[in-house]
Amino acid sequence: MPLTVEDFLSRRGAIEVLCELDPHGTQFGELLSEVSISRPTLANRLAEGQEVELLGRKAVSGERGTTHIHVFAPKGATLRLWLDDSGVTAIYE
Repeated sequence: MPLTVEDFLSRRGAIEVLCELDPHGTQFGELLSEVSISRPTLANRLAEGQEVELLGRKAVSGERGTTHIHVFAPKGATLRLWLDDSGVTAIYE
C-alpha cells in the first residue's frame, strides 16, 4: 500500500522536518543539526516526503562541485504555508 500524506505526517520527525526546512532549500547536514531525529530517520523522512510529493531535491553547483539541497515541492510549500499560518511552526520553534 503506498504511503499517504497522512501516513507521512504521523511519522516521527515529519512535522519537525517540514518546520525546519528552509523555503529556499536546506542541505542534509544543516537539517540534521536542527532536528532531534537520527541521521537514518531523517534520510527516511526526506525520502518519504519525496514519495508523497511534499519534498524534492535540487542540484546546486558550488566551489567544491555539485551538492544537493532539499526543497519543498508545490504541495509541500502549500502545507508549510498552512503550518505557518495556523501557528504550528511557531509552536514547534
